[in-house]
Amino acid sequence: MIEISADDWDKTFAINMRGVFLCYREAAKIMIEQGKGGKIIGACSTAGYSSHTMAAYYIASKWGVRGLTQATALD
Repeated sequence: MIEISADDWDKTFAINMRGVFLCYREAAKIMIEQGKGGKIIGACSTAGYSSHTMAAYYIASKWGVRGLTQATALD
C-alpha cells in the first residue's frame, strides 16, 4: 500500500471506475430513449471478488465496479 502513488491510484480508477460509469450511463440513456427497456451486463476480474498483495488500488477499483454494477441494476 505504501508504494502506491496517487497517480497510479487515479489512473486505475479513471479507467476501471470512470470508464464503466460512462458506458453504463450512455447505455441507459439509449435504452430509455428507445422505450424498450433492456439489460446492462457488467463484468469485472476475479479481483472484484478476492484480495491479494501488492495490488490494493486495482482490487479496490474492481470491488468498486461490482458495487457500481449492483447499484445501477437497482436504478
